[in-house]
Amino acid sequence: MQVLASWLLVAALSGCAADRPGPALTATGDSAALAVIGPDTVRQADLPEGVRAQLARIDFEYRRQRQDLLVNAAEQVVRLRLLDQAAEDEDMTRDELIASQTNGRIQVTEADARQWYEQNRMRLGGRSYDELGSRIEEFLRDTEQNRIMTAFLEDAERRTGVRYLVEPYRAELDNTGAPAIGPRRAPVEIVEFSDFECPYCRQFRQVVDQIVERYGNDVRVVFRQLPLNTHPNAFKAAEASLCAHEQGEFWAYHDLLFAEQDRLAVSDLKDKAERTGLNTEAFSSCLDGGQFADRVRSDAAEAARYGVQGTPQVFVNGIPAQSGALTVEQLADMVDQELRRLGTD
Repeated sequence: MQVLASWLLVAALSGCAADRPGPALTATGDSAALAVIGPDTVRQADLPEGVRAQLARIDFEYRRQRQDLLVNAAEQVVRLRLLDQAAEDEDMTRDELIASQTNGRIQVTEADARQWYEQNRMRLGGRSYDELGSRIEEFLRDTEQNRIMTAFLEDAERRTGVRYLVEPYRAELDNTGAPAIGPRRAPVEIVEFSDFECPYCRQFRQVVDQIVERYGNDVRVVFRQLPLNTHPNAFKAAEASLCAHEQGEFWAYHDLLFAEQDRLAVSDLKDKAERTGLNTEAFSSCLDGGQFADRVRSDAAEAARYGVQGTPQVFVNGIPAQSGALTVEQLADMVDQELRRLGTD
C-alpha cells in the first residue's frame, strides 16, 4: 500500500512549450570522437545544433530521473517500515493506524472544492465544476490525508534518527546578475525560467507571491529569461525587463509586463518604461541597441542544458520541479522538504 497520495486530477500541469529544440550549447562529451575521415576526426561538437540540444536534454533527464527514483524509492521503503513498526507498537494493522491518525481530522466542504476549482480553472481544460466537483473533493481529502500522514512519518523519522544518504539531482545554475528578491543567504533559492508572453507564467506569479509571503527571509526568488520562439514579442520583452533591471526597477516593470501581457510591442515596452518612472532615454538606448540580447540567449542556453522545454520551469535549490505552473501547495512542499533537509524547518 502506498501511503502518500498522488495528484489525481491533473496528470501534467499546463505550461507554455517551445516548438523546436533550444539553442546550441556545449555539453559534456563534446570532444568525444564519433568518426574519422582520413586525417580528420568528427567529434560530438561537430553535430548539428538541434542534435546537441537533444543530447543535452537526454543526459539531463537520465541523471534526474535516476536520482529521483533512488530518492523516492528509499523514502518509500523507510516510511513503510516506520508505518508498520508504529502499527505493530499499537497492535493495529497499517490501515487501522492510518484511520486512527486521520479520522475526524479531514474536513473538506463543497466551498473548499469550489475554491480549488476557481484557482485551477485554467489547468482543467474547460471542464465544469459540475463535472469535476466530486473528484475535486476526493482529491482534497486524499491531499489532506497525505499531509497528515507525511507529518506523522516525518516525526517518526526524526525520533528514529533516520538519515538519508541520497539526495535529489540538483542543477548547478549560474544566476550571477539575474534579478532576485530575498536575502542572498536564504536557505532556499527558487529559480524560475519564465516568458513574459506565456499566460501560465502570469498565473504562476500569484503562486510565487504567496510563497514569498509565507516563507519570508527563508526564500530567495531568482528570475531567469526563457522567451519561447512561439511568442513573437517575448524576446524583446525579456530584453526590456533587463534594461529596467539595470535601472533598479526590474520587479515593478516585470509586474507591468505580466499585467498587460497583450501589449508587448516595442512601443508598448517603452511606454511601460515611462510609466514605471525609468530614465526613458537610457531605456530606449538599451532596448534599441540590444544591450541584453546575449544575456537573454545565455539564460535560454542554460535552460536547454538542463532539459527545460517550456515555461514556467522552477528549480528549488537546483532541484527541478515538474514543468508547468505549480500550485502553491506543490511549491510549498518542495520548499518544506529543503528546509527539513537543512534542519531549519
